[in-house]
Amino acid sequence: MAFADYLNSVRFILAGHETSSTGLTWFLYSMTQHQDIQAKLRKELLAFPNDRPSMDELNALPYLDCVLKEVMRVHSPVTSTSRSPLKDEIIPLSEPFLDKNGKECHEIR
Repeated sequence: MAFADYLNSVRFILAGHETSSTGLTWFLYSMTQHQDIQAKLRKELLAFPNDRPSMDELNALPYLDCVLKEVMRVHSPVTSTSRSPLKDEIIPLSEPFLDKNGKECHEIR
């Protein structure tokens, strides 16, 4: 394994660990602030006959899905992502438009 590959894998583990723990923290905090939602979610989770549901069973829970998505929307663990393009891109347009100078444009740089 190249050293750069090793560094990338370490970054992924650290970033994944931090975002997962932050997301879980916000989820638990949100449940303490909205006990009505907590009670409804508990009722949905207690409907399982055993205490070890499969991922398919968890994915089939509509209220759990909604609660998790809302917590992630309101308290996103990753607030921004910076990206830099490696090269300029040209996006072709199906219909041209006139720019502020009246020039017809067929693509966006």
